[in-house]
Amino acid sequence: MTQVLEKAPLQGDKKKELLMDSLGLASGSFLSRIFSWHIPDDLQRAYELAYPDKAAAMSLHEAAAQMDEKQLMGFTNGIKGKLFELRYTDYLNDGHLPAGYHAELANSATQPGWDIAILDDAGRMDEALQLKATESADYIEHAFERYPYINIVSTDEVYSQVTLGDMADHLINSGISNEELTDYVHSHVLAMSDTGHEFFLPSLIPYAIIAYSVARKKELSDYKKGKEFGRRSLISYVCHTLGIAVGAFTHTWWLVPVTSVGLRLAHHYGNKKYEAYQSLKRYVKTNRCVLKRYRKIIAGFDL
Repeated sequence: MTQVLEKAPLQGDKKKELLMDSLGLASGSFLSRIFSWHIPDDLQRAYELAYPDKAAAMSLHEAAAQMDEKQLMGFTNGIKGKLFELRYTDYLNDGHLPAGYHAELANSATQPGWDIAILDDAGRMDEALQLKATESADYIEHAFERYPYINIVSTDEVYSQVTLGDMADHLINSGISNEELTDYVHSHVLAMSDTGHEFFLPSLIPYAIIAYSVARKKELSDYKKGKEFGRRSLISYVCHTLGIAVGAFTHTWWLVPVTSVGLRLAHHYGNKKYEAYQSLKRYVKTNRCVLKRYRKIIAGFDL
């Protein structure tokens, strides 16, 4: 019995199936990681301005990879706020100020009171602006109470909420959406972290490869193709999810594809041994029935 279980040979189709599924699991993780390594210029600039000391010591990838989920949320909010300031400064300097005027960001990331200065043609400050990348009107109200003499530039979401009162007179609509800013920063920064980035950016590559592999099997009916695609996709999804869990727990991204592929191989060979074992059980049961009949026949002759 042990020898039969150990052999459990792979058929040609099963070998191709295992190869394709393993390729999908591995390539999905690696390609997601490769694409996440590209940092847009504006995001890199926002990181350098928001966290100058950290940016001088490590790259954005390295900084994101060292943080847990809670730290990462605060980190991305800081970058989002600075990106908001950069985009609005560019907007003002792109022909939206009087001739000779220009906008400049505050030199310090923690400049109290204002974030952008509007300078005249002589370099003197004509106006200061606070910028708040938020969708909370309460946050804007708190900023206004603290600095009532400084106008506030808000996102679309907040400006639509504040239409009356003294605060409305000091509120400027940036034309920039907080939701768009948040999605933009999160889609890049969370992909760089090792805290389960693939939960936010699931890869479709394994399932595309499985679909292609199944579609090539012309001997199968559409129903059987759908059934096989569902079976293999479910197995790949479970293996991939467990791989992500291991990668997030260990903060080691390359363990995601290694674990995923390892589990897919273990499932395949384990399933083959289970099938061989079940087959042997059927053979044993059949043989026992045959032996039982022979015993009855032999017992009849003895009589």
